[in-house]
Amino acid sequence: MNYTITWGDKTVRVDYFGEINNKDIESAHYSLNGDERFYECKSLILDISKCNMDKVFVDDLITIIGTDLGASETIKSLKVAMIAVEEQNKHKASRYISKCRNFGYPWDFELFESSYAAQAWLDS
Repeated sequence: MNYTITWGDKTVRVDYFGEINNKDIESAHYSLNGDERFYECKSLILDISKCNMDKVFVDDLITIIGTDLGASETIKSLKVAMIAVEEQNKHKASRYISKCRNFGYPWDFELFESSYAAQAWLDS
C-alpha cells in the first residue's frame, strides 16, 4: 500500500508515494468509496507529487472511473484537486481528468502543482 488517506472536516486527502501502480489506485478508491465519511465530503485531494507513476496505465483505470461515477449519484457536488509536479504525472492526471469528464462526472476537477494552490481553489 503506497498511499495514505487523511480525513478532515468534509474533505479527504489521498497522498501517493513511492512507486505506484493501478492496483494501488484501485485500493485507495475502494477504501474511499467503502467509507461512509466519503459521502459527506465536499472536496477530495489526490496528491501524486511524491510518487513514480511509470506502472500506472490510465486506460486501465476504467473500473475506478465506474466506481467513482457510481459514487457521484450520491455525491452530486465534489471538488477534486489533483496535485502533480513531474510532467509524466501531470500528463497522466490530465488524461484521467479528461476521461472522467468524458464519462459525464458532475464533479469539478482541477490540476495543481502545489498543495497551497489546490487548497486555495478548494476554499474558493
